[in-house]
Amino acid sequence: MPTESFVVDAALLQELGERLIGRPAIALGELIKNAFDADATICKIEFGSDSIVVSDNGNGMADDDFRTHWLRIATKHKVDERTSPRFKRPLTGSKGIGRLTAQFLANGLILDSTPR
Repeated sequence: MPTESFVVDAALLQELGERLIGRPAIALGELIKNAFDADATICKIEFGSDSIVVSDNGNGMADDDFRTHWLRIATKHKVDERTSPRFKRPLTGSKGIGRLTAQFLANGLILDSTPR
């Protein structure tokens, strides 16, 4: 039997982001939670006239982590893993929708990540 997959239009991601996140303050909170889950001890938010920069000193992502976790909407790897790798913090993310916050807050995204 052939294997088939769902195809999702980008409009669904926008709809999910708006409905699940709802407000800019919640979106920023999700980005801070991502830094916490990445074992960051510093998380900075800088507001420019047409930009928001969120930076932290967390674990970072390797290419494989980026593809299998960050790019996958509604992944449950944080539920399965339960604690952060370095400090064993309880992971705050659970729905796998944190990456939609960038789409909620902005028209574009530059993601720069260096694994520890």
